Amino acid sequence: MILSRPLRLPLLLAVLLGAVGCASVPPGKAGPVQAQGYRSAEDLVRIREYFGGREDSGARLYLRTDPEARAGYYWAVPRRDLFPAGDPAEVLLEVQVPGDPADRSFAWTVDSGEAARDGPVWIGLTGGENPGPGREPIAWRIRAGSPEGPARVLYESFLWGDPPPDG
Repeated sequence: MILSRPLRLPLLLAVLLGAVGCASVPPGKAGPVQAQGYRSAEDLVRIREYFGGREDSGARLYLRTDPEARAGYYWAVPRRDLFPAGDPAEVLLEVQVPGDPADRSFAWTVDSGEAARDGPVWIGLTGGENPGPGREPIAWRIRAGSPEGPARVLYESFLWGDPPPDG
């Protein structure tokens, strides 16, 4: 059966959208991070700061290993993934950096007012933990959960994940 041209495009779109819907993320995990990489202090300055003098994060929430330092390696993730109900939560970053065989762990507690806002969460290795430009973490994992309960894995690098099954 040959379809006329006006019917081909909608059929093709329906097949493509159906295939995209089938490519889901495993339960308990979020999709890929929105942004990841090194940011200099100048990259994070917003125009309002030139007039007001203090840092203006806008809708972003910054969780930094050194709250006073801006430059560093950041992961940007949707706030709704970390705080699905807008409830307070503890955010955990576990990371392995070049030249250090030990895992490093960092934790931040975010209150319900901050959790319920819109905008991305930027999690950063800053200050003394900053690996520096051109030096990316080897492996990393971001988890979140209730301060009283277990944390769920939301994002992780390929090297931090479970090994593929032998087969």
